[in-house]
Amino acid sequence: MEQALRWWDGVELWVAGQGFVPQVVLILAAAVPLAWFAAGALDRVVSHGQIRDQKLPVSGRAALPKSWVTWSLLLLLGLVLLGWMTR
Repeated sequence: MEQALRWWDGVELWVAGQGFVPQVVLILAAAVPLAWFAAGALDRVVSHGQIRDQKLPVSGRAALPKSWVTWSLLLLLGLVLLGWMTR
């Protein structure tokens, strides 16, 4: 665990030593895919519960629209990044 923490500290120091634009690019390259996968996982959990509660036939399940969870998490990520960039 100590070695992993030292590695992470090294990564943080390396990112902090970069200029503003490379920092933004690096953080976006890491944060956007993580947020996308987290939003997709949460969307599936919520959709699964909605499908189970509605007891739709199998053919109707594919026609369900994506929930608002994905878009709200991406909006939250955008607001966090905007706040981070304007500090």
